[in-house]
Amino acid sequence: MNSFMRIFLTISSEFCNFVPEMDVTKEIISNFQFTGIVVMLWLTLMLAFMKLRRTAQDHMLHKTRWLMASGTIVLAMQFLLQYTLRLRDMGQTQALMLNLLMFVPAAWLISCAVLYLQRQGRLSLSEWMVGGVTWVSVTILIVAASLAGDGPFFCDTPLMRLMEHISAVVYFAGQAYYVFKELAELGRMRQSLKNYYDHDKAGLLRWMTVSIWTLALMGCVVPVVIVIPGPLMFVLGLFVLGGIGYLVVSFRDYVIGKGAYQVMEAQNNDREAGIGGDNGSITAISAGDSQRVERTIRQWLAKGRYLQQSITMPVVVSEMGISQQLLRSWLRAAGYESYADWMQQLRIEHAKQLLKQHPEYSIEHIAEACGFRNRSYFHTVFRQVTGMTPAQYLEI
Repeated sequence: MNSFMRIFLTISSEFCNFVPEMDVTKEIISNFQFTGIVVMLWLTLMLAFMKLRRTAQDHMLHKTRWLMASGTIVLAMQFLLQYTLRLRDMGQTQALMLNLLMFVPAAWLISCAVLYLQRQGRLSLSEWMVGGVTWVSVTILIVAASLAGDGPFFCDTPLMRLMEHISAVVYFAGQAYYVFKELAELGRMRQSLKNYYDHDKAGLLRWMTVSIWTLALMGCVVPVVIVIPGPLMFVLGLFVLGGIGYLVVSFRDYVIGKGAYQVMEAQNNDREAGIGGDNGSITAISAGDSQRVERTIRQWLAKGRYLQQSITMPVVVSEMGISQQLLRSWLRAAGYESYADWMQQLRIEHAKQLLKQHPEYSIEHIAEACGFRNRSYFHTVFRQVTGMTPAQYLEI
């Protein structure tokens, strides 16, 4: 990830040196298009030569990376055609036409790759087809406008410009559909993590959040990038290159760094327990069940097991002898957002007792004794829960 950012920033700074008095020349546009070819080919090769672990999920991850690679190679072809045909020299219509015809399928493939990754390969036919229908619709609009004109094919006419504007709206609508689906799935993934691990793992999905919103912005930006004159076109072009690059490199780090496998473990746990990641299947708990769960929890807490690091919910319910559905229903009724939230509250309460009873203990010792991975994470959680630092709490 860091290597990509260094290369991208170097390219950006080199291009900026070519911009005299904020005037982007045809030579700079040509150089930028060539850079786009190189970057997209590099990203494609990066995806092609990824080394995956030998697990049951590898088939899904393989398909995800090839969907992404298909999108990046289409973008490489777009930059190649823009570079070799010099469409910018012909006018705005020709360049925008190619921009739409090539970027729509690229965005479709990359968006499907993200959703495919989130769903672990469980996409409906309609979800696959939305991008295809968008692409076909855009192609029909542009070709029909060309055939209806009196001039050469794909020439610049008022009708063609109108159809390109309509096509841009169609593309934006298709992209908005995928963004909506991806954001909904992202919420379920976060909830799965919170109800499986005993500490916050939201950082595993931060790259996905940024990437989804980047794709959403591209739905607004890409149709107009090619027709914007001057430095703004160059800046927006860098945004497109940087956004796609960030998504691909982050996906690679997500898989190689085992983040994908940790997320899938939490998702599979929800599926096996018959619980949706958004807790939609959790029902209200009865008074009798609530009392029984509370007795069970008190017995389990007395053993101090909640102070053990990295104890997942399946382990906890196994030790308690109750089901995940029952514990989650109790947590919801008790006002806890998730299993991780409950565990953090328990540990912080224990940490507050240790701080008062043993002020001579170091923060590192208290963090370890309370089940936190390190001092930094303990300090962060303590402040989130209490609104103050451990040192400030001691002064009360």
